[in-house]
Amino acid sequence: MLEYQEFIAQRRNGGELTKEAGADDAGTLTVVAAAGGVQHTLAALNLTDVLRRLPLVTSRSEADQVAVDFCYVNSRTSRRALISALIEAPRRHMFVIPLYARIIATLSAYFPEVGEGVEAELRREFSWLARKRFRGLLDTRLKNILFIAELVKFRAVPLHVPFGCARILLDQLHVQNIEVLCALLEGCGRFLRVQPETTARVLVLLDELARRRRTLNLDDRTLQMIENAHIACELRRARAAPTVKARTPYERYVRKLMYEDLTADTFGTVSVQLRRLPWRGLAQQNDPQRVRHALMSCFTKVWKLKHAHVPVAAKVLEEIGRVHPWFRVAVVDAVLERVQLGLEHNEFARSQRRIAEVSYVGYMFACNVVGTREILDLVRLLVGHGHRERMPVPGRSCALDASNDYFRARLVCTLLAACGSQIGQNDARAMYEAALLVQMYVLAKDQPLPVDIDYNVEALFDAVFTGIPRYEAWADAAQAMVELGSVGSEPVQPATARAEPIQPTAQIAEETENGTTPDPGDVNSDDAETGEMSPEMAEQLAEAEMAEARRQMEALDALLEREEEETLEREFNKMMLESTDARRTERTGALDVGIPMNLIGRS
Repeated sequence: MLEYQEFIAQRRNGGELTKEAGADDAGTLTVVAAAGGVQHTLAALNLTDVLRRLPLVTSRSEADQVAVDFCYVNSRTSRRALISALIEAPRRHMFVIPLYARIIATLSAYFPEVGEGVEAELRREFSWLARKRFRGLLDTRLKNILFIAELVKFRAVPLHVPFGCARILLDQLHVQNIEVLCALLEGCGRFLRVQPETTARVLVLLDELARRRRTLNLDDRTLQMIENAHIACELRRARAAPTVKARTPYERYVRKLMYEDLTADTFGTVSVQLRRLPWRGLAQQNDPQRVRHALMSCFTKVWKLKHAHVPVAAKVLEEIGRVHPWFRVAVVDAVLERVQLGLEHNEFARSQRRIAEVSYVGYMFACNVVGTREILDLVRLLVGHGHRERMPVPGRSCALDASNDYFRARLVCTLLAACGSQIGQNDARAMYEAALLVQMYVLAKDQPLPVDIDYNVEALFDAVFTGIPRYEAWADAAQAMVELGSVGSEPVQPATARAEPIQPTAQIAEETENGTTPDPGDVNSDDAETGEMSPEMAEQLAEAEMAEARRQMEALDALLEREEEETLEREFNKMMLESTDARRTERTGALDVGIPMNLIGRS
């Protein structure tokens, strides 16, 4: 280190100005410029201030400003002082070296002796450091080689300089020189690889380094540095230009309205502009300008909208649906089909898209685009798709809906929360059934529930299902569903859909035993003529439905008990088999027990 300090002192005495000389040439300067009749006076500049700002440069704009300010105090002695200040960059602040190289490259275009002086000093310092093998000079060597690499990238030094430095390092290849060579390649290797005149020389240098690497016994750290240097010199693959879809002016206008202009404040304006589009012939697929395609794409791919704009899109759909009902039906059908497709694939990457779709359906219900029946059918689809009983049962697995997968619960909660309490205004039975479906689905999952799912369920019952009882067990919720009359039945049909009354099961059995076949036209013929059902017939029908529901519930309980017994028996047999195998493999030693003396005498 003492030798290096002597080397620095010698360089200062040989090239840098004394304090008195610098004060004579680097005086202050005031510049007055006129622009448009306005006088602008710049602050006084001197060389000392410019050199003091050098270590504080942190951005390219500051570096450019330092280069401009130096031009106002330029002189031969100032240039020599600047060269010395740039060479003595702090070795602990490597981030300023690219900025120093930028200053040198900027000034070299007007003052060539600045670049030449820096190059000569750096090459002189490199040669002196290459002859020394002090471990304490490694930081200084890295700073020197990084300075050279940055100047090469700015073309402030000739392109042959880094190859000369690399040749010196390869001739005396030891661990410290390998580290310096890797720093040089990482700094300007890719730049030299791109240049046509130096590509071949870089490849030869890399091949020689790879051969020398195989002959030397190096540690893992050094091998990794060489590998990183090779990677840094590789050319980046050219990225394919992004393909731009060819869209008609109408398509671009529709996308602008939906993706850029649509907000809660511009709802009315966007609705009017969309209704002014050429809708004639769109229902018959006559769409030369692809207006239908753009509208369907924007109104079905709601995940491309901001989450706060999804309810606004539902309002716009309701406004357009009043004038063009076919468009509302097409959008609802497409969105429901996407929801079912998401249930079949169950891809984690599309989770946010699926949440946006079900919330969109909920906001459609709030805007009277869909009805209670569609929402209830969608809840049944979400909780029962993929299950054999169309409802998850505790202890049974499903390929599409595992017992530890709670994403469908999030979908159901999102859907019903978007619908709000309006779901029970016109049909209290539908609201009660939806609450029971949610409880049965949640109770069939592995307990306890995750914190976020539990919070969503609690918030749903507090905001939407207020006053509906909560059940602690799946069997209690199933019994309530049986009493409601929805277990094992098709989705609820309107009262007008039933063309004829259902004949009681008891009456059918009695007539079958007597050898007669019941005729639907003979049952309650008087009532059929009037179109009404007698009280006795209604009571018998209710009793038959309750008996059928009890029978299904008993069959379900028996099936669950049988499965539990089979599971217990399998686990018991497995445990016994493992115990037997363990005893077979257990090594037994010779019996080493003392024998009483009286038994020895008897024998």
